[in-house]
Amino acid sequence: MKYFIIIISFLFVGLTSIAQEKATEKSADSKVVETSFWVDGVCGMCKNTIETALDVKGVRFAEWDQQTGIAKVIYRSDKLSEMELKKLVSKVGYRTKDVKENKEAYENLPFCCQYKERKKH
Repeated sequence: MKYFIIIISFLFVGLTSIAQEKATEKSADSKVVETSFWVDGVCGMCKNTIETALDVKGVRFAEWDQQTGIAKVIYRSDKLSEMELKKLVSKVGYRTKDVKENKEAYENLPFCCQYKERKKH
């Protein structure tokens, strides 16, 4: 009988900790959000630079569509805000509707990525 009680106790503690882990996972998942925003860019190199800029802790997925200029980002809202995502993109030389590009970073982009010069190509 003593061993039976010990075994039942271990099972109860194990099941309780599993339930707590699942509750924590659900809580974290509820903070995962998806957003889309426009980023000015031109080419495949822009795509790589923009997506690399968004490859930070808290971002689960980031993809920039060259045809539409739309960046789709899935991220943890308790780690980052949409404005912080846009600022990450601006730091590497790209502008969004809300945040201007970092001028020095823009000037250091390859010529093919300098979207303001696109009309001169």
